Amino acid sequence: TTEIYTLSLHDALPICHTLVVGFPSSEIAAATATIGKVYGVAQIATLASASELSDKLRYPYLSRLLPDPLETSVAIKETLLYYESIRGRGWTDVGVIATTTTFLIDLASSFIERAEPEVNIVAYQQFLSDAVNLDIEFSELQKSNARVFFAPILTDWKGFMETADSFGLVGESYVWITAPSIVASALPEPSALCQGSIGIKSASREETDPEFLQFAELRSEERRVGKECRSRW
Repeated sequence: TTEIYTLSLHDALPICHTLVVGFPSSEIAAATATIGKVYGVAQIATLASASELSDKLRYPYLSRLLPDPLETSVAIKETLLYYESIRGRGWTDVGVIATTTTFLIDLASSFIERAEPEVNIVAYQQFLSDAVNLDIEFSELQKSNARVFFAPILTDWKGFMETADSFGLVGESYVWITAPSIVASALPEPSALCQGSIGIKSASREETDPEFLQFAELRSEERRVGKECRSRW
């Protein structure tokens, strides 16, 4: 909890630590970074990425490993526009469903604000992290007729997709875009329900790295196939 982390930071002050690492959420990082500003203690947050944490006047000693939601939102939008350019219509009518935490709502809001006019948000639903039944939220997504969904959630992805599948929202014609936190969590076993899932993850690659070259090759092939499909159509 935030209280435990702030107390731990206070305990570190008499030892004269000048750098602390950890703080797994935006709420915790904001509280501890305020203390760090007072005592001149630098802080590296591992999973905190709320937009407000970019304010260097409020949090001058805070650094973090995750990007600002703005960068993630731009990456999602560009991904949708790219696939629309090679696969055709349907990629830019998007439904959004998010868990009501500061970071995830911030991420959802950032994407929605930057989506238009190229991307149309056809539904937006929120749910509490301890919610058991999501029938109402998924019913609204179903009514939207969207085939692409952005789901910044804090829950079991496989279980979440099982619910989506029960509403007929999983299959070859559906795409689910996940938050970075989900990408970092391994599934216990492969699941067909995760077909169509796209993850957004920050990374830095040189143009000579094998991973980058493989990505560039796959993207070039996708563009070629997309052009062939449109010409046949």
